[in-house]
Amino acid sequence: LGFERTTLEHLLWDGNLYHANGDSISYQIVFSPGYRFHLSDYFSLRTGLSLGFANRHDNYEIEFLLPRSLNDENIVFLGQLNFALAFQASQNTSLFLGYRYGYLGHSGPFDSVSNHAFEFGAVWDL
Repeated sequence: LGFERTTLEHLLWDGNLYHANGDSISYQIVFSPGYRFHLSDYFSLRTGLSLGFANRHDNYEIEFLLPRSLNDENIVFLGQLNFALAFQASQNTSLFLGYRYGYLGHSGPFDSVSNHAFEFGAVWDL
C-alpha cells in the first residue's frame, strides 16, 4: 500500500509551457518481490520490482482556461524498479543507499509520470 503526492507547477500544452498550480495524488496497491545478493559478509545488493495499480487524482488551476481548473481521476498502472547497496550493521539491521525508478501511467489528459529517487535508510530483518 502506498501514497504519493507530486506538486505541479507548469503545464506543457500544445508545445507551450504555462504556469499552473496543482497536484497529482495517487493511492497505490502493489506487489513487490525482491532478491538480496550477498556480496560479502557485510555487504549485499538488494533488488526489487513492484507492479500494481493506483487511483490517480490530478488537479490543475490554470489562469487562462475557463473554467480555471482541469481535473481527472482514473485507475492507472504503476511500476517501480529499485537497487540498493546494504551494509549489515548488526545481526538484524542493515543500512542501505539505493536508487528507485517509478512509473505512473497516464490519466485522461494527464501524461504518465516518471520518478527518479535516491534513497537511504535502515532495514530490520526478522
